[in-house]
Formats: sequence, C-alpha cells, structure tokens
Amino acid sequence: MPDGQGRGIVLRVQRDYSDGAEGLAKAIRKADPSYDPKKDRDLRVDDCPDCPRTPSSDSNCCVLWTLWSVILLGLRFLIPDIVYGVRWSAVKMMGSIKSHASQELAVLKAELAALKQQKPAAP
Repeated sequence: MPDGQGRGIVLRVQRDYSDGAEGLAKAIRKADPSYDPKKDRDLRVDDCPDCPRTPSSDSNCCVLWTLWSVILLGLRFLIPDIVYGVRWSAVKMMGSIKSHASQELAVLKAELAALKQQKPAAP
C-alpha cells in the first residue's frame, strides 16, 4: 500500500513459505475482509468469450491487408493506362461520329440545293 511519498507500507512480513498457497490465500483474505474469490478473473480464459478473435482470424487479417496492398499498387500502375485508353477510345468514337455527321450534312446540303433549283408550281 503506497504512502503519501510514493513508498509502500508493509502490512505483514513472512520470511518463509511453509504454509504454501493456502497460507498465502488466507493471509490475503485476512488483509481484505471484503475479498470475494468469485470476483477473481481467470487469466487462462479470454476476457471476451463471445468475440470472434481466434488465431486464424489474426493471420487472415495480414493476408487481407497484403491482398489489398497488392490490388491498390496494381491499380496505381494501371490507372494511367486505363485513362489513356478511355481517352483514345473517346477520340476515335468522336472522330467516327463527326465523319458520319459531316456525311449526313453533305447529303442534306445537296438536297437543299436541289430543292432551291426547283421552282415552285404557280397557282
């Protein structure tokens, strides 16, 4: 038990261990009359028996982190290629759409010129 200056106060000294574990337990019980052995934690048992912590889940955690790291590293190298590929495809599609639209426009201009040359019928 610490005193006000940070030193411990000795309540009982026993120079031998002839009583064994039972004698030690009795001494502890005498020192604290409110001692309840039912409240003692069993350190051999996990604090949270319902928790899903098992040794295999810890090892799976490392595998998952490694897998995510590899995936993200791969994406880091592939994203520029994907962006340039999408851009190249978009440029090709826009070129195709423009050429098709200009062909249609040329046809419509030709039809308009033909219509302008025809004279409307007089009433």
